Amino acid sequence: MDLILRDYGASSIVCVCNATYCDSLEPINEERISGGNYLNYVSSKSGLRLEPNTGTLSNE
Repeated sequence: MDLILRDYGASSIVCVCNATYCDSLEPINEERISGGNYLNYVSSKSGLRLEPNTGTLSNE
């Protein structure tokens, strides 16, 4: 995924939208999140940007 990033210093990096570009997500495959599963998007200081992540809900 191509992203435009802006660094504000002190480990503050954000994704940027402007008149010609905006980050977008892939369409969600509903089969990946059925039956107690979930989908979230992760960004991190180490460089992940809107990385899809799935998991399973539990009662524990």
